[in-house]
Amino acid sequence: MSVARFHDRAYLHIGSRWFVWEPAWSMFRPVDGLAWNGTAFVLDDSEYCSDMTDRQYGFGTEAMYQVCLKLTETWAGKVEDAPVAKILSIGTNEWFYDRPMVLTPCAPRTKESWKAMGLSRRTLRRHPRKTFTKRNQV
Repeated sequence: MSVARFHDRAYLHIGSRWFVWEPAWSMFRPVDGLAWNGTAFVLDDSEYCSDMTDRQYGFGTEAMYQVCLKLTETWAGKVEDAPVAKILSIGTNEWFYDRPMVLTPCAPRTKESWKAMGLSRRTLRRHPRKTFTKRNQV
């Protein structure tokens, strides 16, 4: 169980479930995935946010609403002090250049899309070249 901040949101991980902090509601709500679409990270919450006129919009069922209510009571105070995460993998990962990532089906698998994430590479770095002069060639 942990809270982490990623970009402009806070995420709570409990067991195999993920929840996102909604500041407008001052409450956690469930989320199924966080995926890269080629330009930004987008939430996969279509199961819970399909009908805006539904009384349980954002939660899916009354039971999930009650779970989120209890989680909010327990974890709401820790949202402000949550550590910042460089990357979150919520969903099914696939290998994307140098790391496993969650990608949307329409996300381009190009080097430009990978660079747009703004992450440092996780590959072996080149060794610095040694320069030799007469003095240090002994």
